[in-house]
Amino acid sequence: MICRDEAPEVLPEMWRRTLRADTQDVVAATLASGRIKDRRIYAALRETVLDRSRPDVVRVGAMVALMRYIDRREGVTIFDLIPPRDPDSRIRIITVSTTGGAHFQGPEPLLEPVGRPVLALLKQVADARATESYPVWYAAAALSKTLAVRAELGHLQ
Repeated sequence: MICRDEAPEVLPEMWRRTLRADTQDVVAATLASGRIKDRRIYAALRETVLDRSRPDVVRVGAMVALMRYIDRREGVTIFDLIPPRDPDSRIRIITVSTTGGAHFQGPEPLLEPVGRPVLALLKQVADARATESYPVWYAAAALSKTLAVRAELGHLQ
């Protein structure tokens, strides 16, 4: 468990270097990262989403953490993120579904809303079907669809 005071220092390094395809570690990092709004964590999450050398499960965990930056009540279940008809490519995690929980401001707070930049990032990954792995682009497409609907309704900054 990562304490709130050390998280802005520890979590970016975890996302950039040490997280492997271990489901429990990715879920823990996803939940912790989504609760602390800090510029360093946000930057590491974005880098992880784009880093094709990282395991699929790590990249999808970073996407879910970014979704929690937008709305901590956002529920994402494994059914949203499993590619259909290809059991060998399924993301084995992200049964993350929350209806609350505290958000904390980190020592380096975000100065701008992140909803639209996260939507653009997810669309970029979803649109790269020729070069992205199936589970990654599928998860990005499912999550960007959720954000696009919220943007159409005027609920996204």
